[in-house]
Amino acid sequence: MRKHVRSLYLLFSPMNHPVRRRNSELPPRGIKPRGANEGPPSKGNGMHCWFDWRPIMWIGLLIVALCTMGCQKEEVNLPQDTLAQVNEELITLEEFNNELRDIKLEHGKLPEDRESLDQLKTTFLDQIINRKLILGEARRMNIHVSEEEINKTILALKRDYAGESFKATLENRGMSFEQWKRRLREKLIAEKVITTVAQFDGPIDDKSVKQYYEEHIEDYSFPEQVRARQIVVATVEEAKAILRRLRKGEDFVKLAKEKSMMPERLYGGDLGFFARGEMPEAFDEVFSLKVGGLSKVVKSPYGYHIFKVEEKAEAKVRGFDEVKDEIAHQIRKKKSGEIYHNWLSELRAKAKIKVNKQLLEYTH
Repeated sequence: MRKHVRSLYLLFSPMNHPVRRRNSELPPRGIKPRGANEGPPSKGNGMHCWFDWRPIMWIGLLIVALCTMGCQKEEVNLPQDTLAQVNEELITLEEFNNELRDIKLEHGKLPEDRESLDQLKTTFLDQIINRKLILGEARRMNIHVSEEEINKTILALKRDYAGESFKATLENRGMSFEQWKRRLREKLIAEKVITTVAQFDGPIDDKSVKQYYEEHIEDYSFPEQVRARQIVVATVEEAKAILRRLRKGEDFVKLAKEKSMMPERLYGGDLGFFARGEMPEAFDEVFSLKVGGLSKVVKSPYGYHIFKVEEKAEAKVRGFDEVKDEIAHQIRKKKSGEIYHNWLSELRAKAKIKVNKQLLEYTH
């Protein structure tokens, strides 16, 4: 399933897919070193960014492209409490504020300085305008999604949520299931439109693939990595006592679950794979150990650590033959993204877009 589908369409990130941060969250359970049959980090092509607003708001990747197109908007009189008109469709102040509220709930707060907040609101409005335009094209092209398609997507999404957590998350957002389902329907329709109008199906020549590989070789280079476990306690005396027990042959996993005060104790202290410099300096101790080796007691701001090395993965560079198909896919995505942006630019140029910029100041 597409990653952006799993994000529940603008509302919230899946709670069961934590991003591991330094020594603060549980490690991923599908443990393997980076570089083991994986491609480079996704650079994104922007094809679906009209409905994935969060990266745009905070990073501004498409502000220049979309706001340049947005400069063609007319400023005219609009009905009271109407923020914008896109052809025959209205964007009300209430609609804008409700969707902006979702962003505040997602991030906890909006930018505090006036300039950044105004830029965010302008960009956010542009995204809503793009959505209206794309859905308008869907109606013109007679593109729709069936109830079966929607229900299948909903069932897949709900698998990421235990018990009543799906319902609870919607309630925390102040949104009914029907409201969320309407947004999901719009998202699936938009995907069909974009796939129809912006799919690059041409050939990708070997020269382009090879050039991309050489220019992005760092994406396919992976440093030495170690998979380690840790036990962290509050005092050096307790750490030394545990280390003595480990050296006598007691099970590290069992003691980690019993004694460690860090979250990964639930997994026997398993930290997963990491490279030098990705963890606090104290963790570099593990790179001097052999597989199966125990560290001495190591002090850090978190407490007193004992490490055990489970696996090591040597530094490697993925060869061209191994990644050439992935690169061809990346290039095809990039070209599809360029087609999409050209198509959207033409769509906006032909549209009648009116904006009440003064009313935008009263959004919250």
